[in-house]
Amino acid sequence: MRLKHSSSTFSRIFAIAFLLLLSLLEMSCGETYRPVAQPVLGPQPDPAALHFLISLNSNGDNFQQSGSCTPSGTPPPCIADPGTASRIDVSGDTNVGVLTTGILPTHAALIPNGSKLYVANTDDTITANNTSAPTTPAAIVSLAAGSHPVFVHTTENANVYVANSGNDTVSVINATSNVVTTTIPLPGGSKPAVLAETPNGQKLYVANQGSVNAAVINTQFASNGQSSPIPIGAPQLWAVARSDSGRVYILDTSGKISDIDTASDTVIGLQVSAGTGANFMVYDKVSNRLFVTSFNSGSQTSTLGIFTAAQDPPALQTTVPITAPASSPCTTAPRATSVTVLGDGSRAYVASYQLDPGTVCTQVSVIDMGTGTVTKTIPLSQSPDASAQTGCGSAPFRVFTTSSGGGTNTKFKVYVSQCDAGSVAVINTYPVNSSPADTYSGISVPSPLSSFPQEQVSISAASQTTATATTPATTTYTYTVASGSSLTPGANIYVTGMSDAGNNGNFVVSGVSAGTFSVANASGVTASGQSGTGVSLLSQNPIFLVAGP
Repeated sequence: MRLKHSSSTFSRIFAIAFLLLLSLLEMSCGETYRPVAQPVLGPQPDPAALHFLISLNSNGDNFQQSGSCTPSGTPPPCIADPGTASRIDVSGDTNVGVLTTGILPTHAALIPNGSKLYVANTDDTITANNTSAPTTPAAIVSLAAGSHPVFVHTTENANVYVANSGNDTVSVINATSNVVTTTIPLPGGSKPAVLAETPNGQKLYVANQGSVNAAVINTQFASNGQSSPIPIGAPQLWAVARSDSGRVYILDTSGKISDIDTASDTVIGLQVSAGTGANFMVYDKVSNRLFVTSFNSGSQTSTLGIFTAAQDPPALQTTVPITAPASSPCTTAPRATSVTVLGDGSRAYVASYQLDPGTVCTQVSVIDMGTGTVTKTIPLSQSPDASAQTGCGSAPFRVFTTSSGGGTNTKFKVYVSQCDAGSVAVINTYPVNSSPADTYSGISVPSPLSSFPQEQVSISAASQTTATATTPATTTYTYTVASGSSLTPGANIYVTGMSDAGNNGNFVVSGVSAGTFSVANASGVTASGQSGTGVSLLSQNPIFLVAGP
C-alpha cells in the first residue's frame, strides 16, 4: 500500500512539473520569436544606368624658365607638374573624382570590365587605378628609362599592353599585380604608336610610325618575347580589330587601309584608299563598318570615309564632307580629327577644329547613318591659341570625341574634349528641356585646375540676359587683360569690385569673344561705368576620352 501511494504521489508531482515547463517554454518562445516587421523596398536603380567617362588631361608645357631647360627635351625634363584623369558621371555630367597621373600623359585605357584604368605617361611610367576609387592610384608601374610610352590597350581583364615609342618595345603588365611581366622587343626604329588586340585576346597587332612593317604578337606566347612583321608599305597611324577577331585593319600614312587576315597574318587583296590626310579610324560592330577621318592640308578639306567591313578588302560606301557651321567666328577650314558612333549605330559624330591666327574654334558634325549625310554641325567653343604654353598644338588629339554607354535605361550622350578650351563639351543626342536631339546647351565639364599662372582682367561693364527654356540667365562682362593671356571657356573666374553685388561671384566662363566674356549668372545686373576685377584660374587641357562600360 505504501508503495502504491508513493507511486501515485510521484505521478501527480511529475504532471504538475511538466505543465509548468510547457508554460515557461511558451513564454520563452513568444519572447524570443516575436515577428519582426520587414521593410518593403521600392524599385531599385538599374546598374546599367551607371555609366562613366574618363577625361585624360595634360598640364601642358609648364617649363621652368631657367638654365638650359627647353620644350624640346624628350621626355621634357623640366615639366613642373603631372597630369590628371577625371572621372565624369554621365547621368549628371559632373566630375566625381580626379586621379593624378604622371607627367604629360598621352593615352589611357580601361580593362574590359571597367574596374581598372591604365594611363601612359611621358615620364616612363604607367599609372594604374581602380575606378571604384578614382582619386587614388593603385600603383605606379615604372618602365625602363627612355621607354616613352604612348599607347595602352587590352581586350583582356588579365593583361595590359603598352607601346613604348622610345625604345621600340611592347610591355606586358599583369592587371592583378600591376607588374611588368614581359618586354617584347621590336625591330630598331619601329616607334610603335598604336595597338589593336583581337577581341578573343589571342593576338596583338602593333602599328609602327617608324617602319613600313606592322608587327603581330601571339599573346598566348608573349613570354617568349617574339613578334612577327607584316609588310604594309608605309608607316602606320592607327589599327582596329573586327568584332569577330577575324580581321584587323591598319591605316597608314599614305592614306590606305590594309585588311589583315588574323589566321594567316597576311594582307588580303589590294589596300583600300581612305584619302590623303587620313588620320583616325574606328570600327563599329553594329553596322560592321569602318569610319575614317581625314584632313587634306593641300586642298584644305576634311572628310569622313565610311567603309563596309562585310567584304575583303573593305569597300568605300560614301565620303562625307566635313564643313564648319555658318555661325563659326573662325574662317579657316575645319580639321577633322576623330569620330565616334552611337552604340545603336544610328548616328556618327565627327569632331573638328578651325585654327585661325590666335584663335581655335571647335565643332561636331552629326551624320545620319541611314542617309550618310550631315544633318547638323554644332559649334562648341572659341578659345585663344595658347599652344606654346598648353601644348595643345602637339597633343595626341586637339579635339577628341566619344559616345557614352546607353541603351534601354539610359540615353546616349556624346562628349568632346577640347584641349584649347580646357573642358569637355556635352551633347545630348536626344530631345531634352524643349531642345531637339543633338543639341549643345553650353554644358561643359572643366578640367582640373592647372599650375599655370593665374589670369587677371579689368572689367568696365556688364550686360544681362534673361533665362529661356534652353539657356540660363547670362552676364556678359566687358574686359581688358591686366596680366596673363586671354580668358578661356571653361576657366573659373572670381569677379569682385562691381557696384552691383549680383555681378560679383565665382563663375565658370561659358563664352569668350573680342573684349567680352560670359558666365551663367541669374543675379547679374546690366551696368556701365563700373570697375571690377576678375581673377581666372586656368584649367588643364583634355587630350583624350575613354568611355566606361
